[in-house]
Amino acid sequence: MSGISDKVNIGIIGMGFGEKVHLPAFLSSEKCRILGISSSNADKSRAAAGKYGLPRSYSSWKEVVSDKEVDAVSI
Repeated sequence: MSGISDKVNIGIIGMGFGEKVHLPAFLSSEKCRILGISSSNADKSRAAAGKYGLPRSYSSWKEVVSDKEVDAVSI
């Protein structure tokens, strides 16, 4: 883990199932922190990040897996 806290930093790939199912599940866990969500449409991922109060939005899956603060990726 990133060493900042005992939470797992999650990056979500996908606005379909990722936003509808994975994101709410991770938000409900005290052990997870969602760093951001990705979409091939940057405006959609930016809007979702704003809607859910996420610190980051990604415009591709490559940005998620390259983010050194992401401990786990949800696809």
